[in-house]
Amino acid sequence: MNELNLITPEEKFEQNTSNVFKVLNILFISLLLVTIGFSIYAYKNNQVLVSQKNALVSQIDSLKSDISGYTTEELLLRNIDIKYTTYSATRKNTVNYAEVIKEIYARTEGTSITVKDIIFTQNKNEVSVKVITEADQFTKFVSNMKSNDFKDSKYPKLFSSSEKNEEVNQATKEYIVYVNFNPAEIK
Repeated sequence: MNELNLITPEEKFEQNTSNVFKVLNILFISLLLVTIGFSIYAYKNNQVLVSQKNALVSQIDSLKSDISGYTTEELLLRNIDIKYTTYSATRKNTVNYAEVIKEIYARTEGTSITVKDIIFTQNKNEVSVKVITEADQFTKFVSNMKSNDFKDSKYPKLFSSSEKNEEVNQATKEYIVYVNFNPAEIK
């Protein structure tokens, strides 16, 4: 059977227009709900940030009031105390290289050795001493440097043997001895 369409084109247009507005209304209400939800979320996060900011501002204000309570002399004394503490810690960890050099020269006494070069190795407490002399004098100097019983010394246990061997250049009569030193001996 054939069905009859009793709806006129104007009614059909009115139905389509009505359906389009229903879809638009649903989209508008959805967009409105999303906007409201985002606004509530942003408001809550803003309140948390504002409370954190207020707490930090109150901490800054309390620190400013503490600092303003100090007199200029107190601030200077606190600054000097910090600087002195830093200086003392640095001074405590400093090696007295002048004493090490004095000890090297003390151990050349009684020999015909000319010290040409003294080189300190950083962070190893090792020193290399280049000298110009004869072989027998160099042997005596090496035994003086590595001896723990050197009598003419202020610090007899300052030096000890190094892992490196002595270097010899017979042509130029230059010799190098490597020794370790203990900085705790001269502090």
